[in-house]
Amino acid sequence: MINTLNESQLHKALKSLYAIQNRNSKTEVEFGPYIVDIMEENGTIIEIQTASLSHLLAKLNYCISKNRKVIVVHPVFSEKYIETYSQNGKLISSRKSPQKKNIYGEFRELTKLSKLLLNPLLQIDFVNCAIIEVRTTTDSPVQSKNGRRRVKKAWLKTEKKLKTLYNTSIFNSPQSYLSLLPESCRKTFTIKKIYSDLKKEGEKISEQDVRFYVWVLTKAGILSVNKENKTYVYTVCDF
Repeated sequence: MINTLNESQLHKALKSLYAIQNRNSKTEVEFGPYIVDIMEENGTIIEIQTASLSHLLAKLNYCISKNRKVIVVHPVFSEKYIETYSQNGKLISSRKSPQKKNIYGEFRELTKLSKLLLNPLLQIDFVNCAIIEVRTTTDSPVQSKNGRRRVKKAWLKTEKKLKTLYNTSIFNSPQSYLSLLPESCRKTFTIKKIYSDLKKEGEKISEQDVRFYVWVLTKAGILSVNKENKTYVYTVCDF
């Protein structure tokens, strides 16, 4: 049971699904100084990452340096449900959260990995899913485990569970990353243009989401940028 004590149910569920899909694969495998979630029979490594993707940078660099293909699996919560329990395990309330994530917003998770995105040994799987966030009440208001609360609350997040699995977006080439561009922005565009066109297509995104997406693709070498009349203009690179 190496490295499994702190796994959330969400992590375990995704790991089980990917292990089942890849017959003869092994889980929790020692590879150099690291433990990898799944290793396929052909040596491909699959890493399930429900937290920040930036934490994987050192492990990815090591695996790629050993000429191993790595598939990073990261959930995108298009729906979230919240269940609140008492300390003795009694369900107090259950509701659907208005909070939703979209694939463009997830590109902020790729900022530290941007230089690796065009490496043919790296694949990113964004798994669109619904999750259940489990909260447990506390006797008094407390700070969150990560210390980010501005105001203390009388509950803590204690678990994440997979509710429904929808579809997976796979990114393993320049074309796959560029597929998120509107047709009108397949050559040149500005942030204002792409944001406006995505909104017209019905995407529920913020301008900040768009900026992260464009920033990552620029750093990866998929887009180039020039300043024209005080405005940054982005151009799709030739591949």
